[in-house]
Amino acid sequence: MVREVETYQELENLLQNIPKEQFVVLDCFATWCGPCKAFSPFFDELSKEYGNVLFLKADVDKIDELTAEFKVRAMPTFIFFKNLTVIERIQGADQQKLVDYLTQISQ
Repeated sequence: MVREVETYQELENLLQNIPKEQFVVLDCFATWCGPCKAFSPFFDELSKEYGNVLFLKADVDKIDELTAEFKVRAMPTFIFFKNLTVIERIQGADQQKLVDYLTQISQ
């Protein structure tokens, strides 16, 4: 299941309180973004398939710190974390690229 974070503080708290070896993927989206809307159901399905990964999403227009802190310049942008560190970024609604990376970290 995908969890939407509403504030930057909520995101920080989540990242700090998960197991160290837990992978996290954050979907940085905007409500006005057509590709983001189209990609959302696919992201939801991936969250069911990759149960070992925590799936989060955040509206960049509600959480200004996201664009500054993580240098989000295009939507959607998917940011992968492990041990509170960004380990990968995927810009754009590239389903295959996202699946390939999820498969890689899930092995």
